[in-house]
Amino acid sequence: MTQVLDERIEPEETGSTGKKETSKEESPLAPLKSIVLSLDWEITDEAMDDFLRETETLRSRCEEDQVLLTFVQILQALGKYIKRHKARTHPDAIRLLSTSFESLEKAFEDKTLSDVDRKALLDEKIREFMSLKQAIASERRGLGADARSALMDVETIKEAVKEAMKEVVEEIRAAIREELEKVRSEFNSLDEKQAVRGGWVNFSRTEKDDKPLPIKGN
Repeated sequence: MTQVLDERIEPEETGSTGKKETSKEESPLAPLKSIVLSLDWEITDEAMDDFLRETETLRSRCEEDQVLLTFVQILQALGKYIKRHKARTHPDAIRLLSTSFESLEKAFEDKTLSDVDRKALLDEKIREFMSLKQAIASERRGLGADARSALMDVETIKEAVKEAMKEVVEEIRAAIREELEKVRSEFNSLDEKQAVRGGWVNFSRTEKDDKPLPIKGN
């Protein structure tokens, strides 16, 4: 799991790995929390550099706790992606960064949470993280929001085509029925003419047919 989440959304960028000093009185998460809150207002290179430095510092502190370590890895991957794309960042990335930090804070500070509860918090964020990666990958393949919306309209298009085909088929059937009626009408007309001439036709045929057929010898 750690290995999967350690893969970046974007190729890893090099940057400063300096550490920021914190006072002993404050929570180890306090500096990072301050940065996360500031990102709601503005995303700058300086803020993202600070964010990545703090997550690197926190990562070294969480190496013995797999749940916390994985949370930090999620934050680092999101931070590097956001720093690279800034205004072009997927809208769900900032939200996921914020909620992932909240879950990390709860798992870090709430000592009443059981291991099962802490794992449940993490599993939820892993699912959201993987879903975000898939959404970003889709956009890279040209399936952005507009394209996905268009794909959703495929069924509507199919229905429209089906209805149009029905109309075409009905028109063809109507044309065939019309032609059949013409043919029937012509045959009926011929039958009436034959009926008028029927006496001569029958007499001629009878006289001809009454002649004895020659008998061939064996």
